[in-house]
Amino acid sequence: MIQIEDLRFQYPRTEFMLQLPQLAVESGEKIAIVGPSGCGKTTLLNLLSGIALPHSGTVKVCGEEVSKLTDAARRNFRIAKIGMVFQQFELVEYLDVLSNILLPFSINSTLSLSSEVRAKAAEFAGAMGLAGKLGRKSAQLSQGEQQRVAICRALITEPELVLADEPTGNLDPDNKRRILELIFQLAEKKHQTVMVVTHDMGILSGFDRVIDFEQIRVATVAGENLETRRGDMGEQE
Repeated sequence: MIQIEDLRFQYPRTEFMLQLPQLAVESGEKIAIVGPSGCGKTTLLNLLSGIALPHSGTVKVCGEEVSKLTDAARRNFRIAKIGMVFQQFELVEYLDVLSNILLPFSINSTLSLSSEVRAKAAEFAGAMGLAGKLGRKSAQLSQGEQQRVAICRALITEPELVLADEPTGNLDPDNKRRILELIFQLAEKKHQTVMVVTHDMGILSGFDRVIDFEQIRVATVAGENLETRRGDMGEQE
């Protein structure tokens, strides 16, 4: 599912450099990534999704070497194959809850929006405690509610890989449990791979494997200025 070899990445005009000699994740695994802020956990998710591109090395996801895809192909690959939950949620303010959940079907012509998909979106929203808020704009929601919408959107395409950046960070214990149960149940049913970046030590028991990112990466302070190919990169962590 995921194969990383000799990865090297640096944000332009910064001293932060990420070097990852090797990382392998099997299909269907549930992986938690932990480590201190600033060690590159969010950067790893961006590299796996093709939002950021490595300076050197290989990043393979779902059998594709992501950096070799064109910008358009990488975007379509990300929407069709990867469900992403961003720290900042990335909801469209003028759309209502249901439209935000169904957004991947509006921006990728390879996905077909059907009545079954709409029913599934409503089902996911109900499981997240959002059943009565499908018509509300995202700006009318609390942060915790926005986060639940973002998680529904990530799951609605039934992706092969789910990447989530602090998906339980703004949630109370009941909603945290509810969301993890939904993610894990769907992952088991669809044999999805799940990778979650988290600082929440209370949720780690639900994962197959916990990776301390600080221990597997190689961090250096670069004395040179690396030119990095990049897409629309998210926030560094």
